Amino acid sequence: MGERRVKVASSADAGVEALRLHGVRQGPEIMGLAGLEDRTLSVLVWHYHDDDLPAPDAAVELLLRGLPVQAGSVLVQHYRIDRDHSNAFEAWKRMGSPPRPTSNQLAALKRSAQLEPLTSPSWQRPQAGALSLKFPLPRQAVSLVTLRW
Repeated sequence: MGERRVKVASSADAGVEALRLHGVRQGPEIMGLAGLEDRTLSVLVWHYHDDDLPAPDAAVELLLRGLPVQAGSVLVQHYRIDRDHSNAFEAWKRMGSPPRPTSNQLAALKRSAQLEPLTSPSWQRPQAGALSLKFPLPRQAVSLVTLRW
């Protein structure tokens, strides 16, 4: 994600003090972390709640500002870790939780542990150095969005 951190703000951030006092029980936390390295911006966004129960997806609008205007188009890649993507544990459970996976099952688990693209990479053109990306984010999921120019 790069060594240079970039400021992130969220309308669904519970705040450090509330998390310290109450955990994430009153409502979900939808927050992120961003980093910049060379010509790549990486943004990690999560939708978390202490109770691992089914709940509606979060409607995320990722508004990215300060992109270099001279870059023109940026290559956007979106990866996901959730119940259906990049999750060897869920894949193992779908196999019936074998105590000693076969070599074929181990190979499948290794494949399912790889970071999986949620969508195909796409070239997008920021307007005045800003780009808005909207996507649903399931509870207990993480999205990694990268922009390269």
